[in-house]
Parts: sequence; C-alpha cells; structure tokens
Amino acid sequence: MKILMTTYYYDFARYFLYLQDQFKAHIDTDLKFEHICFYPSAYLYLNDHNIDAKLAYKFIDKIEIDNIKELTKKDKYKGISLDEIIKFNYKSQKMFDLDNKKELKILAIKYIEYFASFFREEKFDIFISSGDTRMATEIAIHFAKKNDVKIWYFEQGPFNTTMIDEQGVNCNISFTDQEDLDSNINLTDLNSFVENYKKNRREKIYDNNDFSIPLKYRLDLLYLYTPFFLRRFIPTDLQTGESFFRKLIFPKIKKIVNKFVKKRNNVSYPDNAILFILQVPVDAQMIEHSPNYDNFYDMLIAIYNNIPPGYNLVVREHPGNKGNYDKKLYEFINNNENVFLINEGGLQNIIKRSKLIILNNSTVGIEALTYYKPVLTLGKAYYNRENVVYNLKEKRNLASLINKALTEEVNIDKINIFLYNFIFDYLYYGHFQDINLINGDKIVKDIISSYKKKT
Repeated sequence: MKILMTTYYYDFARYFLYLQDQFKAHIDTDLKFEHICFYPSAYLYLNDHNIDAKLAYKFIDKIEIDNIKELTKKDKYKGISLDEIIKFNYKSQKMFDLDNKKELKILAIKYIEYFASFFREEKFDIFISSGDTRMATEIAIHFAKKNDVKIWYFEQGPFNTTMIDEQGVNCNISFTDQEDLDSNINLTDLNSFVENYKKNRREKIYDNNDFSIPLKYRLDLLYLYTPFFLRRFIPTDLQTGESFFRKLIFPKIKKIVNKFVKKRNNVSYPDNAILFILQVPVDAQMIEHSPNYDNFYDMLIAIYNNIPPGYNLVVREHPGNKGNYDKKLYEFINNNENVFLINEGGLQNIIKRSKLIILNNSTVGIEALTYYKPVLTLGKAYYNRENVVYNLKEKRNLASLINKALTEEVNIDKINIFLYNFIFDYLYYGHFQDINLINGDKIVKDIISSYKKKT
C-alpha cells in the first residue's frame, strides 16, 4: 500500500508522522509513504526526522513550458479552469491590493504539469490532504481523483478535536449533508464532555510567544507575510498578500494600535449586547464560504444598521489578527457610541453575557451553542442547521433574522442532538497541536476500513 500526504507547516508534518506510525502498526503488508510539503518548515521537520520529503515549489521551479505566458490567456489548461483554480490565492492577495493573476496562472500551469506527471508515475492507494482549497492542493486533489486515488481530508475541529473526512473540510464536510441525526443521546456524556472542555486548557506544542521553536521552522513567516523587497524571490502562491510589518510588527506596537482603537481596553461589558465575532480575513472560511459579504467592515455596517433599538454591538477580534483589520472598521467603532471593541474578559465569559452571537462561520459559533445561546451565521458553516442556528441566506433578511434570534426561544433539545451526534459520531478527540497525540489508531482503523469497503 502506498500513501501520499501533503503538508503545509511543521506541526502538520509532526501529526502526519504520528499517523504514519499508526498505519505501520495496523497494516501488515508493505507500506510506502510519500510526503509533499508546500512550506519550508514541514520539509525541514520531516528531514530532521529522516523522512525523504519533497518541497513542491523546488520541483515547480525546474519546470519549463514553451509559451507559458500565452497559455495563461486561455480559459483552461489540461481541462482545468485557470481562473477557478487560482481563485482562493487571487482573492486572498486582492484583499491587500495585490494583483498577481498572471504569476498565479503561470504557477498553476506548472503545478498542473507537475501533479499530472507525479500521479501518472506514482500509483497511490490513499491520499491524506491538508485542506481542500488552496491552488496547489486543489490541483493535487484533481489528479488524485482522476487516477482513482482514495482521498481523506484533514482539518482541525472544534473542542480540541480532529476532522478526517472523505468529502472535504469546513462546510464541505460530509456531516453537513447528514439529514437524520440520532435523537437517542446520552445527555450525561454530552454535558461531561462539554464541561471538561471548558475547564481544561490543552497543552499545545507551542504558543504564539514560544521562542523555543527552532528559527528554521519560523521561515514560513517570510513566505506567508513576505516583506515587499522579498516578494519576487518567494513563490507567489505561498504569499497571503499581507505585509510582514502589518501582520507581525504592527500589532505589537500598542501605541500605534491604540491610536486607532480608543475603546479597545478597560471597557466594561455593556448590557443587551450582541456579540460580533471577527475571523482571520485570509482564510477559506471568508474567501470561499462567505457568499453574502466580502469583508468584515461590510458585515459590521450591515449588522449595526439592522440591530433593534436598545441593543449594544460588541466586536471581538480574532486573537491572531488583533489591530490588523481595515482601518475603517476601527474608525466606525470609535465613532458610534453603542459599538464596542472588547478583546478582554475571556471568550467564554463574553459569550455567556451576550444576547446573540453573530459571525460568518467561525467555530466560536458551535462553542456558543454549548451555552445555548442564539447564533446567527452570515456564511456557510457545517453547523448551519434549522432549529440549531439562524443562517442568513439573503442580505435583505438580516433585520428579521436578528429579531427572530433575539425573541425566539432557543431549541435546547435540537442543539443537544446536533452536538451529541457531531462530537461523538463524527469528530476524533485530540488536536494535531497537542503535546501528546491521541486517537491516531482510531483514525487509521477507520481509514483502512473505509478503503477496504471501496476496493
């Protein structure tokens, strides 16, 4: 059996090595593994553990195609729409006023050549893919499907869990389409799980302030948030478009941030609060799964214009993007008396104190359900279920949906049934960044069992 794994960063690579060991423990036949890395840290980590991995962009660099610039003018290359395949990367960079469409199309053509040849020469049984959205990943998935390779998609889940799915990640997971949930649930087990999650802080292999991580594993920061003077030396598809200064330096300079965000600190939590959760802008959840709004500023304006009189709007930033949203968003908060930016106080605490939680499709939404709070999603989410959350399908319905969410009684029974089925029948407990990895044996057994049924 031959297994392919594609990885982004070193913590992914660490987890996939763990799964590799689990495969070896559960399969008697000869096993071969192939690792393709998109960022340096994954490649370096695997090499440090004596794994012969491939760094994808190094192979892409070597590909030469005649008249490649002319090929970018065509709609398709080898049956793949170039505009569609670069969409995520292009939209991500366009948020920061970068237009690298030509460069991305050139890279897409090279990735197509690379993976077409790769899957033609290498015969795989199983492919475990990190995500399902970015350009290089989508191209690899395309040729894996074309060659009848069985694919499993990897993504972190809520409540310190892992998702391994044969259909996709985020709102594409198979659970989204599961219509009949088992109503025969063990409420004691559910309550115990939720309480345990709320009380126990998990130990990760690192945190944002951990400088014990080898410097070479931090090289990815230069690729993701490339300084302008290095952009022509870094593969375009690996850049998010965010500047190194604004992403990594600017948020650290509190005086500069506080000049724009006067209400940021020392604000008591207001009464009748509607909580609006911000997410990372450069993410598939925003770029691919937000049909109603393109940015958080527009979301903020729409929510503000549609909340009933007597309510206050609280905005909470994503911890990985504090102080780094559109300047207009902060100015709007400062200029309106009943809008507050509050990052302090702990997420669980402010959820409990809020009348309604509004978000695009963040996992905070499913956490809010454990407090039986009304949740309104503006985008596509795997927990968009009738009688569980309110989901905005058309912008014109926002005001009425907010009113319904504020006035209707929360359906606790439906929420419990959803949470129980999702947690115990779908998710795998244990997060890929935990110090001690668990449940890999169950994941591997399930993959092997499903693979055997399909073959």
